[in-house]
Amino acid sequence: MDHLALLLVHLAATLFMCGLIWTIQVVHYPIFDRIAADGFAEFSKVHAGRISAVLAVPWGLEVITTLALVISPPPGVAGWLPWSGLILTAGIIAITALVSAPLHSRLSHGFDAGLHRALVGTNWFRTALWSTRGILAVLAVWQFSEIRA
Repeated sequence: MDHLALLLVHLAATLFMCGLIWTIQVVHYPIFDRIAADGFAEFSKVHAGRISAVLAVPWGLEVITTLALVISPPPGVAGWLPWSGLILTAGIIAITALVSAPLHSRLSHGFDAGLHRALVGTNWFRTALWSTRGILAVLAVWQFSEIRA
Protein backbone atom coordinates (compact mmCIF):
# COMPACT_ATOMS: atom_id res chain seq x y z
CA MET A 1 0.00 0.00 0.00
CA ASP A 2 1.41 3.39 -0.91
CA HIS A 3 1.78 6.11 1.71
CA LEU A 4 -1.17 8.18 0.55
CA ALA A 5 -3.53 5.19 0.64
CA LEU A 6 -2.16 4.19 4.05
CA LEU A 7 -2.69 7.69 5.43
CA LEU A 8 -6.22 7.91 4.02
CA VAL A 9 -7.28 4.52 5.40
CA HIS A 10 -5.75 5.52 8.73
CA LEU A 11 -7.54 8.87 8.67
CA ALA A 12 -10.91 7.30 7.82
CA ALA A 13 -10.62 4.62 10.51
CA THR A 14 -9.44 7.08 13.15
CA LEU A 15 -12.14 9.66 12.40
CA PHE A 16 -14.78 6.91 12.40
CA MET A 17 -13.59 5.85 15.86
CA CYS A 18 -13.59 9.48 17.02
CA GLY A 19 -17.19 9.85 15.96
CA LEU A 20 -18.14 6.56 17.55
CA ILE A 21 -16.51 7.33 20.90
CA TRP A 22 -18.14 10.77 21.04
CA THR A 23 -21.53 9.23 20.23
CA ILE A 24 -21.07 6.63 22.95
CA GLN A 25 -19.82 9.22 25.46
CA VAL A 26 -22.42 11.94 24.88
CA VAL A 27 -25.47 9.98 23.72
CA HIS A 28 -25.25 6.31 24.58
CA TYR A 29 -23.56 5.86 27.98
CA PRO A 30 -25.46 8.66 29.72
CA ILE A 31 -28.82 7.01 29.02
CA PHE A 32 -27.89 3.61 30.43
CA ASP A 33 -29.66 4.69 33.61
CA ARG A 34 -32.93 5.01 31.65
CA ILE A 35 -33.12 1.28 30.95
CA ALA A 36 -35.58 -0.58 33.19
CA ALA A 37 -33.78 -2.48 35.94
CA ASP A 38 -35.38 -5.81 35.01
CA GLY A 39 -34.08 -5.56 31.43
CA PHE A 40 -30.70 -3.97 32.00
CA ALA A 41 -28.60 -7.16 32.15
CA GLU A 42 -29.96 -8.30 28.78
CA PHE A 43 -29.58 -4.78 27.34
CA SER A 44 -25.96 -4.69 28.50
CA LYS A 45 -25.13 -8.02 26.84
CA VAL A 46 -26.81 -7.00 23.58
CA HIS A 47 -25.04 -3.63 23.66
CA ALA A 48 -21.63 -5.25 24.11
CA GLY A 49 -22.16 -7.60 21.17
CA ARG A 50 -23.52 -4.98 18.81
CA ILE A 51 -21.01 -2.26 19.62
CA SER A 52 -18.20 -4.80 19.18
CA ALA A 53 -19.54 -5.64 15.72
CA VAL A 54 -19.61 -1.94 14.77
CA LEU A 55 -16.10 -1.14 15.96
CA ALA A 56 -14.19 -4.32 15.11
CA VAL A 57 -13.20 -3.48 11.52
CA PRO A 58 -12.47 0.25 11.89
CA TRP A 59 -10.58 -0.19 15.15
CA GLY A 60 -8.63 -3.09 13.65
CA LEU A 61 -7.76 -0.97 10.62
CA GLU A 62 -6.77 1.90 12.88
CA VAL A 63 -4.38 -0.26 14.90
CA ILE A 64 -2.89 -1.92 11.81
CA THR A 65 -2.38 1.39 10.01
CA THR A 66 -0.90 2.95 13.15
CA LEU A 67 1.71 0.19 13.26
CA ALA A 68 2.33 0.52 9.52
CA LEU A 69 2.93 4.27 9.87
CA VAL A 70 5.46 3.66 12.64
CA ILE A 71 7.26 0.99 10.58
CA SER A 72 7.17 2.98 7.35
CA PRO A 73 6.66 6.67 8.06
CA PRO A 74 5.53 8.69 5.03
CA PRO A 75 7.95 11.30 3.71
CA GLY A 76 7.22 14.78 5.01
CA VAL A 77 5.35 13.53 8.08
CA ALA A 78 7.06 14.49 11.33
CA GLY A 79 8.58 11.40 12.94
CA TRP A 80 6.88 12.05 16.26
CA LEU A 81 3.38 11.83 14.75
CA PRO A 82 3.23 8.06 14.14
CA TRP A 83 4.93 7.34 17.48
CA SER A 84 2.52 9.64 19.33
CA GLY A 85 -0.36 7.86 17.62
CA LEU A 86 1.03 4.51 18.76
CA ILE A 87 1.38 5.73 22.36
CA LEU A 88 -2.18 7.07 22.34
CA THR A 89 -3.42 3.78 20.87
CA ALA A 90 -1.66 1.88 23.67
CA GLY A 91 -3.41 4.15 26.17
CA ILE A 92 -6.80 3.51 24.58
CA ILE A 93 -6.22 -0.24 24.60
CA ALA A 94 -5.04 -0.15 28.23
CA ILE A 95 -8.07 1.85 29.41
CA THR A 96 -10.39 -0.41 27.42
CA ALA A 97 -8.87 -3.62 28.77
CA LEU A 98 -8.28 -2.52 32.35
CA VAL A 99 -11.23 -0.21 32.99
CA SER A 100 -14.01 -0.11 30.39
CA ALA A 101 -14.33 -3.83 29.64
CA PRO A 102 -14.36 -4.82 33.34
CA LEU A 103 -16.99 -2.17 34.07
CA HIS A 104 -19.13 -3.45 31.18
CA SER A 105 -18.68 -6.99 32.45
CA ARG A 106 -19.87 -6.01 35.92
CA LEU A 107 -22.81 -4.06 34.47
CA SER A 108 -23.84 -7.13 32.45
CA HIS A 109 -25.14 -8.59 35.73
CA GLY A 110 -27.47 -5.63 36.32
CA PHE A 111 -27.49 -1.86 36.59
CA ASP A 112 -25.42 -0.27 39.33
CA ALA A 113 -25.37 3.53 39.57
CA GLY A 114 -21.80 3.65 40.87
CA LEU A 115 -20.49 1.44 38.08
CA HIS A 116 -22.43 3.52 35.56
CA ARG A 117 -20.88 6.77 36.87
CA ALA A 118 -17.44 5.15 36.72
CA LEU A 119 -18.02 4.03 33.12
CA VAL A 120 -19.14 7.48 31.98
CA GLY A 121 -16.40 9.25 33.93
CA THR A 122 -13.50 7.07 32.86
CA ASN A 123 -14.64 6.98 29.25
CA TRP A 124 -13.75 10.67 28.98
CA PHE A 125 -10.10 9.54 28.94
CA ARG A 126 -10.70 7.32 25.89
CA THR A 127 -12.69 10.13 24.27
CA ALA A 128 -9.80 12.57 24.79
CA LEU A 129 -7.20 10.10 23.51
CA TRP A 130 -9.21 9.28 20.38
CA SER A 131 -9.89 12.96 19.74
CA THR A 132 -6.17 13.64 19.93
CA ARG A 133 -5.54 10.72 17.56
CA GLY A 134 -8.00 12.30 15.11
CA ILE A 135 -6.09 15.59 15.21
CA LEU A 136 -2.79 13.76 14.66
CA ALA A 137 -4.22 11.80 11.72
CA VAL A 138 -5.43 15.01 10.05
CA LEU A 139 -2.05 16.63 10.70
CA ALA A 140 -0.20 13.68 9.14
CA VAL A 141 -2.32 13.84 5.97
CA TRP A 142 -1.82 17.60 5.80
CA GLN A 143 1.97 17.29 6.21
CA PHE A 144 2.14 14.58 3.57
CA SER A 145 0.02 16.63 1.15
CA GLU A 146 2.31 19.64 1.61
CA ILE A 147 5.30 17.78 0.15
CA ARG A 148 3.19 16.49 -2.74
CA ALA A 149 1.87 19.94 -3.64
